[in-house]
This record gives sequence, structure tokens and C-alpha cells, in this order.
Amino acid sequence: VKDCLDRKTEVVNLNRSPGSLLKRLPTATKSIGPTHPSIGETLDSRLRAGTVWHTRKLGYLSDSSTGNDTATELGESCRFGILDEVAELSLLPEGLPKSLEDEFATSGTRRMMIRDIDARLWDKIQRRKSMLLDGEPGAGKTVSCVNLVVRARKAGWHVLYVPSAQKLTIESSYHRDESSGMWDTPDHARLLLKWARAALEISSEPDAADAEAVGEGLESSDREPNVVVNAALRVIENAKRRAQSGGKVLFVVDEYNSMFGMTDMHEVLGPRKRGNIEAGKTRLCAALRDASSIVKSGVVYVGATSKAVQLSYSLNKSLGGERGRGGSEVLEREQCQLFSTNEILGMVQHYEAAKSGLGAVHPSVDRHQLSMRLRVLTQGNGKEIRQLCAIL
Repeated sequence: VKDCLDRKTEVVNLNRSPGSLLKRLPTATKSIGPTHPSIGETLDSRLRAGTVWHTRKLGYLSDSSTGNDTATELGESCRFGILDEVAELSLLPEGLPKSLEDEFATSGTRRMMIRDIDARLWDKIQRRKSMLLDGEPGAGKTVSCVNLVVRARKAGWHVLYVPSAQKLTIESSYHRDESSGMWDTPDHARLLLKWARAALEISSEPDAADAEAVGEGLESSDREPNVVVNAALRVIENAKRRAQSGGKVLFVVDEYNSMFGMTDMHEVLGPRKRGNIEAGKTRLCAALRDASSIVKSGVVYVGATSKAVQLSYSLNKSLGGERGRGGSEVLEREQCQLFSTNEILGMVQHYEAAKSGLGAVHPSVDRHQLSMRLRVLTQGNGKEIRQLCAIL
């Protein structure tokens, strides 16, 4: 029996009974692709199976216990870096997304997995490739975005990080802008300005124009919705101007596809008819989702989709394609795969070591076998794997 979803795992059932699945170790595979300079190994070689713990240098995640920059590799099947509180404050001031908060709470550590997709994303960012990160729920897109933001800031990039574009489509007052006929959403603009302010506070070279725009927008009153929205738009324009002058600028927008759907705001369409306002009809979302204009200025743009946002089939497929809507055609689609059996094995070893033994799992249970069963139960969904390991 071969697990078609994982080309590196082969399972043999000698007597065809469910309880006798034996793991056959994967045969040696030829490494493909060039060696990544910041990691020191090929993209393919980081998913080999094994059992030995060791550490390896990594430039932006630190070991809180030793103070050294390290990455822990579990059985050579996958690697974990440590994002301690100091690194979070200095490199991710916007705060942790909920998925990482849940992960840290479950394991009792601040380790996060460094996957093959993370190396590919960083390689493309360095080559100035803009991408649309797509994948099934639980594939780890949000964690990959965090990984990318932290690494880019450590490397000296100016990063505008939007942890949740969906928050820019819900729960705001709204007013029509008379000059453009579009909608102003001041609460959304203030949220973007707060994220921009957080990035300014950790920047070694804060932009004076950004500081002025952030200060003006956050100090404006509720009676001036156009002032705060204009300030948020100036932050986007300032980033484009910085890229045009040769600066390294990166936009990372999680839940990017939510800016192509509907908001929770309504407008009057007739005497007895109301309808939801499209996100693209708000000035802020229209500017932030316009990847075409942003990328033309020299900014590298990474948008990650969310399956919690429901778009039409044709619109969802057009995102990142050559005939995409708005500016999405400039984004190269990058698929984030669900967790492989080897990666699940790494997670099992990670949780077991963090919790000093899974306890409920009998010592006779083979960890490879447990990982394959988790793969079958969850189909590689990281959130469900974490929940099941927490139960164990």
C-alpha cells in the first residue's frame, strides 16, 4: 500500500490487518535544486526521516535558553525555530496570529516549524518575485507569512504586514467620499495605521513621511473620516515611493482574497432594497489590493488566501492568474501543501519532547505509525493535528 499523498513514505501491511502497518524507511533520494545559502542545504534534503535531535544555525530565530541563534531539527524530518518574546517584540510588533498563539499554548514552547515552502518563498522574495500563497485550510499559510515577515525584517527590508485583511472589511463606520464616490472606512484605516506605527517603532531608519501620516491619521477625530483614510493611503504611497528609489520593500497581506469579496456594510440600492458594499468599493481596500500598481513601483507583494472567505469559483481561480481581477495577475501562485507524513512525525516528536512524553500513547506504539494514522485522520491539516496531539 502506498500513500499517494506522500511520495517519500511507503507502508507495508504483511497480513492485511489494520493493526500491523509497518513503516518502511524511505530510500535515499537524490537532492534536487541548489543549496540555499542561508540554510546550507537543498530544498529537498530537509524532509528526511530519522530519530536524532540536533541544532543548526538560523539567522533570525533565537534559542531563549542559550541566547544563540539556532534551529532545532527533529530527526532531520523537519526543523523548528524559536520565536521568543524578545524576537516577537523586535520583529513582529503587530502581534502573533491566533494560529501561532494556539500552537505555542499547546506545546508550551515558542517553537514554530520551518518548512520547505518557507525556503522557497524567501528565495523568490530575494529575486523580487511577487506571489499569491494558496492552499487548503490548515496548510500553514499564516505561519509561513509570519516566518517571511520575521526573516525579511531581520534582513533589513521595510515590511508592511497586514495580519488580517478580513478585518479591513468588517466592523467599521463608513461614509461616502464625495470626490471619488467610493466609501471611507475610518476604523479600518486606523487599524492599518496602528500596524504601520508598530513597524515604525522597530525600524532602524523610520520614514519621516510615514511618521507624519500615522500621527495625523491617529490623532484625527471621528468627524473627519476622510483625513484618517487619506493618511492610511499615504502610508501605502510612501512605501511605493521608497521602492521606486531603490529600497527593499515588502507587502505581506494575509487573507488577501477577502478584499475581493463583500463587506458587512450596506448601502441603499432602492426604495426597499439594500445590499452589501463590495470591499473593492472602499478606498482603503481598493488601494491595498491593487497589486499591479504596487508591484510596478518595485514593491514585492505577497498575498495569502483564506478558505474562510467564500468567493465565486471563477473569481477565486482568477486571483494570481494572467486574467486576474484588479492587479492580481502580477502575483505568481504558490501552493502551500498540507503537512506530509514526515512533517507530522516531526510534530509528534516536537510535542512529545515539549511535554516530556505524550503520556497517553503506549510505549509500544511506533511514532511513524502514529504519524501515518494522524495523516489519514486529518489529511495533513495542521490545526487538526495540533488538536489531536493536545488530546493525546
